[in-house]
Amino acid sequence: MPPLKHNNGDIYDELERDIEATSDQVKDLLKEIQDGHVSFAELKLHLKVLSEIVTELSSILRDSKGGQSLLTRVALIEQKIDASNKGLDKIEKILEKHIDEEDRDNNLEKNAKNLGKWQIRVALLSGAFGLIASIIALASRFIR
Repeated sequence: MPPLKHNNGDIYDELERDIEATSDQVKDLLKEIQDGHVSFAELKLHLKVLSEIVTELSSILRDSKGGQSLLTRVALIEQKIDASNKGLDKIEKILEKHIDEEDRDNNLEKNAKNLGKWQIRVALLSGAFGLIASIIALASRFIR
């Protein structure tokens, strides 16, 4: 507050302005507090609704209102998937064994064919050498 150099009328006017400014500030503060209460009330309401929704969801997940709960259903599905995976592993092993046997049989057949081809070649070659040797022997008899 400024020093008291003014007359009483000025002091009262200034006091009135200060009181009005303080009154305005108090009104603003009350408005902010009320807005805060409204915000807190809205927040409290939203939290209550959220709590109800979470309770209902957890009830559905856990109890499922007369049927199997979702958690039980998920557990059963996981068991079925595990059993299916084990069955698929067995089938895969059987198929691998069958493929290995087929590959072995194919290799044996291929080896047998190759062996047969070589046997024919060797027989033809030995026959050709025998024929050449016979011709040379006959030729050498006639030449002498």
